[in-house]
Amino acid sequence: MVDVFKTKFDGFTGNDINSTNDSLEIEDWTFKCVRRCVDEEGDTIDDLKTELENIVVSCFNRAGKNPNSDTCGFKFPELLYGAPMIIEDAFPNAKYLFIDRELIPYSCNRRKSHETTYQNHPAGAVVYPTAFSNYYRRPVNWNIAEHLKMALIWTYNQIWRERCHKEIGSGNFKVLKTEDLLSDQSSFISKMASFLGLSENNVYVEPLDPNRLKLARDCDMDQAKEVWEIGGDTASGHGQRLEYKASASTDGAGHSDEAEEDKDVGAVQSAPEGNAGLS
Repeated sequence: MVDVFKTKFDGFTGNDINSTNDSLEIEDWTFKCVRRCVDEEGDTIDDLKTELENIVVSCFNRAGKNPNSDTCGFKFPELLYGAPMIIEDAFPNAKYLFIDRELIPYSCNRRKSHETTYQNHPAGAVVYPTAFSNYYRRPVNWNIAEHLKMALIWTYNQIWRERCHKEIGSGNFKVLKTEDLLSDQSSFISKMASFLGLSENNVYVEPLDPNRLKLARDCDMDQAKEVWEIGGDTASGHGQRLEYKASASTDGAGHSDEAEEDKDVGAVQSAPEGNAGLS
């Protein structure tokens, strides 16, 4: 998604894809925001606002762009934790696009864990203990299973999503779902472009990897149940429900009496409005 739109901005930072190597500046600034907004420590809001303004101007200058007329974009997941409110104060016309995943795929089917669960990471050291204590109401435990950590992060992220959406307003804050991208890539890109005010003309969108499409829906039944215990109430409020098929019976050799493609054990699907819940 970032690759699709990076060429449509005059400047883009994040994920090391910009030619002026500004990503580390924005990354460091983002982690300072996490510390200020989650832990209420470190740099002041005013200092963070001034630093952001300087970073953006510097980024434009190095790229040979005009900060008063050109556009700039940047992407880090940790920006969710309070940074939009700081950015809005410095850049009131800024738009924020939150790409959300449903609870089960986010927690159980990731190709790798996220840095917000890393004890030695500047964001993880702040975010995960807060997410853990917010749910369990006791001191942090870093040794629980990865899918449970991710469920805690997902649930905590929804708190910040709602907070940012409320403070910024629907005009400049939009939520899109990764699952919608997987089901209808063209429509997803169109909605994203429309919200950001960017043209879709001559934008090449690389086809999605079929293996990632399968990964998005395959999950372990026991893990899905455990994850739902943590975030199910919040997920239900977003129109998700937990569904799974009973495990196929097996013969003495351990072979299933059902076809291979019929033994998937879990999926989260959007429920009809007003009919969300655990089934």
